[in-house]
Amino acid sequence: KQAEQFGFEIFQKSVKIMPHEYTYVKVSFKPQIMAQYAGVFEAIVENGEQNAKTHKLIFDLRGEGALPTLKIDKPRDWFDERTLQLKFPKTRVLKSSVLSILLKNDGMVPASCRFDLNPNENFRFLKESSYTLAPKTYHSFDIEFTPKSPGPKQWSISVCTLLNPYE
Repeated sequence: KQAEQFGFEIFQKSVKIMPHEYTYVKVSFKPQIMAQYAGVFEAIVENGEQNAKTHKLIFDLRGEGALPTLKIDKPRDWFDERTLQLKFPKTRVLKSSVLSILLKNDGMVPASCRFDLNPNENFRFLKESSYTLAPKTYHSFDIEFTPKSPGPKQWSISVCTLLNPYE
């Protein structure tokens, strides 16, 4: 319970180390909010001399909580204040045009996205509809437009960043 609020958890709360030997202690960091976390790791020698240099080991633990976040880099045309628009050129019936949606991960942690797609006979999402972007990378998603009849066509799709309830 304490680790959930604190952000850090130490595995092996107690360990016996023989003289002139060492052991590794695992510390995990699981932030619950977007914030900076700080703590102190302290290892004390039980029944040892009370010498300040040899009685205990102390060092800082620091971490920063971050959420996965993605930005739509392209297209840049807006249909309204909440909706981006991918404008395909005039395309002959049964011919195809392909345009891309470009996502960018500006964040510090990997971010996964998922496109929610409704079936549409005039549009097709090429390749995968979900993907995980490493930090500071881009990924493009291609959409093919093949009109089956003359006239304007429209397809509404949405994208979400997984594990981020705020996007």
